[in-house]
Amino acid sequence: MATDGGVSYMDFDHITIFEDNVPKIKKDLMKVPTLQFVSVSASKGSRMLVGGTQDNGFIFYNSETGAWYYNHGDGGDVSAHFIEDHVFHGTLGFSGQPLAFTNIGKIDQGLNNFYDINNGLRPCDEWFRRVGTAFGDQLTLLTQTYNTLYLSTNFGFVWTPVDFDGFDAESINTIQPTTESNPKIFISGNGSPTTSAIKFDPISYQHTFISDGLPIVKGISWPQVYVSPSPDMKHKVFAFMHSYSNNTNGAKVFVSNVESIAWKNITGDLPDVPITTMVVHPQNENFILVGTDGFGVFVTENGGKNWSPYNANLPKGGLITDFDYQTVNDTLNVIMATYGNGLYKSPLPPGLVSTNDTQIDAKKLRITYANGQAIIHLKDKITDKASIKIYDINGRLIQVFNDFDRLDYGLISVDIRQLPMGMYIVNLTDKDKQYAGKMVVVD
Repeated sequence: MATDGGVSYMDFDHITIFEDNVPKIKKDLMKVPTLQFVSVSASKGSRMLVGGTQDNGFIFYNSETGAWYYNHGDGGDVSAHFIEDHVFHGTLGFSGQPLAFTNIGKIDQGLNNFYDINNGLRPCDEWFRRVGTAFGDQLTLLTQTYNTLYLSTNFGFVWTPVDFDGFDAESINTIQPTTESNPKIFISGNGSPTTSAIKFDPISYQHTFISDGLPIVKGISWPQVYVSPSPDMKHKVFAFMHSYSNNTNGAKVFVSNVESIAWKNITGDLPDVPITTMVVHPQNENFILVGTDGFGVFVTENGGKNWSPYNANLPKGGLITDFDYQTVNDTLNVIMATYGNGLYKSPLPPGLVSTNDTQIDAKKLRITYANGQAIIHLKDKITDKASIKIYDINGRLIQVFNDFDRLDYGLISVDIRQLPMGMYIVNLTDKDKQYAGKMVVVD
């Protein structure tokens, strides 16, 4: 069977479709792989993984069932919650007017619980629109229509537009926030040499054009910025160049400090290939992967001085559309989305530092409830150094407990009578041990 994403072969055990085997045919047809991924996003605090695909909408991994699920439509860009399982948002089409691609959110484990989150967005007929999520003191969802950025602090149910005077790019091609208490947001597009990239502060609402020093020719070569979601990489911003000509040969990948923008060319000996996406090791700013259209993946392990192919077990000639990273069972993997060959993962080498965002396999808490108390069940004895933090679904810190009742070995009681109804994330830290779980307050 041929599709616009590749060719699939199915063996029906020599049973033809003319025989009375409709149940078997339906079952085997479900084995057709989904190939055309345009985006991918991975949680750093759970096994949540979601991709936007052509014709199969959002495809997402449910850790509780250990299975993948999809919905209908054309999936666009996606952004998973940094910590929480089952939570992401993205764009989905075709919706017709006023939005060709509508914004969709998912905030719980229900497989079909999707919500339209378009209030405040202006009419837009763009076929593919970008999203992002800034994880700071306040969780902020991000999206765009044309060259307007939007922010939402209530999971997208109301959007606030941000227009940038002088930003003459027709459309924003990426939204990249740093991960820190007060994130900075980077955007870019195909605009003039001095206005094609922006650094925006969502606290002060001030922005700075940062494209000076990049080899931009409007309509011919333009940048796409990248910021790692790792808190340890919050001090660096990267950019790679799109080009319809060879005027970016030897000037394709750049890096700068976030606070004082001064672009440094780190193209090194990278061939003159069409770069489509990039990712930086969450613990090592010198380990960089770039994906291409038709030439696979290239890697540098020395900050751009030297590059080499990184294509073991990859099909030749594919289009790499997106990267992310995720740690599962103590293994840090890069996740790669392709248009035509599905999703791939590959182990990354150990980094130089250890950060909380890469230690996502915290032991799970089991929580029961009695008389206004949350009873936390552990298999380990907790020391006097332990502390408990409770976050709401938006990632905001709600309460900290340094003193709590120890009922028995591995049994802790926490008073939750002052918490309003809702879903919460409980994080317990005891020296170098981490525990995490969900808590639902119903009355």
